[in-house]
Amino acid sequence: MILKNRGFTLIELIVVMAVIGILVGLAIPKYAKWKHKSDREKELRKVYSFIQLYRNKAYTEKMSFYLKLTGGKNFIIKDSDNNTKLSYTSNAIFTDNSNNQSLTINISNRGILTVKPIFLDKNDALNQSLSYNCIAINSIKVALGKTNGTGGCSAK
Repeated sequence: MILKNRGFTLIELIVVMAVIGILVGLAIPKYAKWKHKSDREKELRKVYSFIQLYRNKAYTEKMSFYLKLTGGKNFIIKDSDNNTKLSYTSNAIFTDNSNNQSLTINISNRGILTVKPIFLDKNDALNQSLSYNCIAINSIKVALGKTNGTGGCSAK
């Protein structure tokens, strides 16, 4: 008499579950690292866009603004009358060249900026592996950049 088996044995199911478990175990740490890097770059791009937006507003509306960073995470943009235009708390830590977590960038009514680069926290090794880890600022240009060997920020 011939028996027709339909289905899987318990051993086959356990082997498949073990393989899936191993694959998930390998994927989760890589996903967590990717997510962390992605969040940092998103924060950097957000701050970059704020600077660009208010630089353009300064030029078109002939108003002066200043961006103040306090505590490495809190950004406040005010106009020349000291009215707060934007207040934003970042999930990443930002610093200046000297690793200070406080800085001020002035934007004149002609769109000219104070020359001060902004860096993601230099003490976090993961930030050094990002495509962009700083904002290069010269008097007339703002660009995303990468930390160079001399501690400055080179626009990409």
